Amino acid sequence: MSVQVEYIDYNETIQSAKLPIEKDIYQVITPIVKKVEANNQTEIERYVEIALHDERLSNIITKRYSQKEMLEIIRLYQRMVKEIMVEDISSHSKC
Repeated sequence: MSVQVEYIDYNETIQSAKLPIEKDIYQVITPIVKKVEANNQTEIERYVEIALHDERLSNIITKRYSQKEMLEIIRLYQRMVKEIMVEDISSHSKC
């Protein structure tokens, strides 16, 4: 089984990934880099936006994650994948 990913190009540098969850429900992951002007200063905002789309309800839930938060989430995913690896399961089970 492979993950079905559809890439969506916004411009030459920004590309989102659309991941289906189930019929009419999908997740869109977008890296965001934008300039923000406040108090005569220009700052660069960098974050990853994850949007959960439910077309049945015409609903979108959006969450922004900093680089540090995304790295923590990736480490969590890696740890979870290690937990379910075949070698680990066979060594832990005593059937």
